[in-house]
Amino acid sequence: MYEQIISHESVSFSANVSATDLVNKFKDWADSNNERVTLAEARSVIGKLVKSMRIKAIGRSDRNGGKFYQFPDDDKLKVLFAKHLGHKSEEIFGI
Repeated sequence: MYEQIISHESVSFSANVSATDLVNKFKDWADSNNERVTLAEARSVIGKLVKSMRIKAIGRSDRNGGKFYQFPDDDKLKVLFAKHLGHKSEEIFGI
């Protein structure tokens, strides 16, 4: 998640992001870093992370295109992520 927040390469966090896309990005990251993570584990990790960060979930995974997460703007996201880690945003992102 940290890499995605600072890079903005693959997922725009200032919008609604599908749960499937977010899980797949995490799974791809894990695979490329030689981390063994099943798809079920990836779903669990992402679900727990966004819940802990109080990111709003929209929809349901079994209906109308699935679940989406409504991410706040970049600055707010950095604050939420740092808080999840038990730090201030400045300590993690240097801002």
